Amino acid sequence: EAWVTDFTLPNVVWLAGFFNPQSFLTAIEQSTARKNEWPLDRMVLSVDVTKKAKDDFNSAPREGCLHSRSFYGGGQMGLAIWYDSRFPLKELTPAMPVMFIKAVTVDRQETKNVYDCPVYKTKERGLPL
Repeated sequence: EAWVTDFTLPNVVWLAGFFNPQSFLTAIEQSTARKNEWPLDRMVLSVDVTKKAKDDFNSAPREGCLHSRSFYGGGQMGLAIWYDSRFPLKELTPAMPVMFIKAVTVDRQETKNVYDCPVYKTKERGLPL
């Protein structure tokens, strides 16, 4: 609650908890573009999955945001990379580790060794990020 009065980003956010999560993601792109003097129409979001839980973060990142409470639907074998020995067996939608969402320009976007998959902002499937 303090982040509303102080205008500082919380350590970790939950996108589905926002009334309009897309506007928050757009604000990440806008603030990064303004800070670095990059053209807004060349900005894209990049998501990195960390190996940490929400409680492992003591502060918000300088750029972008940390997002928690996402779930991995189906094909959970890919989660073994993040969970190591804590791999949740027999769960249809296990929780993901914290994701780091940041804005980068199209020419700086990492394209090698990247798994391109849809990420939905809410449980209802619609347009991905």
